[in-house]
Amino acid sequence: MHENQTLAQGSSALIKQALEQAALSSQSSLHPKSSGMNYSYSPQLSAHAAVQYDDTHLPIISKFYGIIIRMFFHPTLNARFHALYGQWELVVSLSPLKVLDGTAPERVSEMVLEWAADHHQELMTNWERCKKGMVLKRIPPLS
Repeated sequence: MHENQTLAQGSSALIKQALEQAALSSQSSLHPKSSGMNYSYSPQLSAHAAVQYDDTHLPIISKFYGIIIRMFFHPTLNARFHALYGQWELVVSLSPLKVLDGTAPERVSEMVLEWAADHHQELMTNWERCKKGMVLKRIPPLS
């Protein structure tokens, strides 16, 4: 068991290093406020979501029932958004629409996916705006 733990820690360090290098080499294309970008490695999430940006670089695009929806662009990641609910976080792919990573209560996951299906075109438009470094538009909450 000790050997497996050491291998997991080594893999985690390699992922962290690769993501940090990717983030550093492409900071200028992430967001208009890219200078001074703060990022850190989150071991709770897999490589799908391991680069986490501070709140000033993760704009809130919607809020409903205590769920906060945020989106940011990173050139090595596919179209996605983050849904935060208390201590939980989901990373949701836009194409196909599915939870990539993270955990949340089942009802929260269902509401997030329902909201995303209802607003898929607006999410894709925001993703394109994000890629261009434009300000993201708010999306109505789940009704």
